[in-house]
Amino acid sequence: MGRTTGARSRTREPFPAERIKSVGLRSRDRSARVGHTSQRERAARGLFPHHAVRVGVTTSQPAKSHPSIAADASPEQGWLARLRESWQSDRRGVSIDLLRVGMGLVWALNMIFILAPSNHFFPTFQSVALSFAPTSLGGPAVADFVAAHWFVFAWITAVLTGYLATAFLLGLTTRLACIVGAAASIVFLGTQFFSTFQTPGGTDVGPHPLYLLIYLVLFIGGAGKYFAIDRWIWATGRARGPRLARWIATPPK
Repeated sequence: MGRTTGARSRTREPFPAERIKSVGLRSRDRSARVGHTSQRERAARGLFPHHAVRVGVTTSQPAKSHPSIAADASPEQGWLARLRESWQSDRRGVSIDLLRVGMGLVWALNMIFILAPSNHFFPTFQSVALSFAPTSLGGPAVADFVAAHWFVFAWITAVLTGYLATAFLLGLTTRLACIVGAAASIVFLGTQFFSTFQTPGGTDVGPHPLYLLIYLVLFIGGAGKYFAIDRWIWATGRARGPRLARWIATPPK
């Protein structure tokens, strides 16, 4: 019985270290094949764009891709790309907001005229207000009242002009600016009524009827959806009192 056991022990397989070595060689060969396969697949998918991987078949080097605007564009190009995308998706809305920005530029020029020292806006405000007495609708009472309190009304005019320029340029409280601007145009039109509509040989009705039409288009058309702070206020949920806010800033769709 003992001899049989000894014979069996002498006919056992090689030392375990030799088995481990052979298994390691087989596993390394298998991983090399798997690695080559995965490299071939990744090369086919374009994950190695700068060099070709040679695994049995020579692959050609892919053409260089041009940088995308979203990834490598400058801030100006990114802004132009967004403008182009907005124009393609909503031309009506972008056109209305471009009209809004144009109106802001007009009021910004008016503000420059007020601040320019050569125009003497504040020193001459009283005399200019008195000059509207003969042309004011309803008589000279309003013009005389404004001239009597010229300092207050001069500052009101300057602050109003600055607010409308800022509101239309930045798209801030756009709807409220349309209401305020329309009210101001009605007042200016009333003070210039007879010089506008009853001047012999007159060729136009002045700018304020056109201003009123523009304010109406901006208000009904929903100005303030593009290039506007109003849109950011609604998008971030910072608007308080939705019912009142809808009359101040244009709500989202």
